[in-house]
Amino acid sequence: MDQRVNLKRWLRFLLFSLLFGVSFGEVRYVLPEEMQRGSVIGNVARDLGLKVTELDARRVRVVAEGTSQLCELDTASGNLLISQRIDREELCAQAAVCILQYQLLFEDPLQAYSLVLDITDINDNSPVFAAGEINLDLVESTVLGRRFPLEGAHDPDLGTNSKNPCCCVYLK
Repeated sequence: MDQRVNLKRWLRFLLFSLLFGVSFGEVRYVLPEEMQRGSVIGNVARDLGLKVTELDARRVRVVAEGTSQLCELDTASGNLLISQRIDREELCAQAAVCILQYQLLFEDPLQAYSLVLDITDINDNSPVFAAGEINLDLVESTVLGRRFPLEGAHDPDLGTNSKNPCCCVYLK
């Protein structure tokens, strides 16, 4: 009976906090995409000023807001871990900023913290040109340093954290 009351109380709080955006603070981490499963994002206990033993005692859990569960909390250490591959281009396409929102919910007493993951690009995709091979027919008298413009390449990583793709060929 006591567990049902706690569950109802917790569900009411969860619904209220998600609908009205109630939280007691925010924890924000910036991490690169493509980190290995099990990699540590950060230590939630330390960042919230809590003892690690409080996490288990207060039945803390991470709840996704509209996205899949890409991270998990190890309550024994307080570490927030990568639970599956994070591909920035897949999650946020060409958006300049890639933010994932989670809730860090404490059950006893009820509290919620906003957990924000800012995913940065690691420039893991090479530019792709429309034509796989480009042949240039040059005469011997072509001046050194001359530029030959190419068609633009498509780079899935193009954005604030990437380098611009090659736009021309230089004769050396």
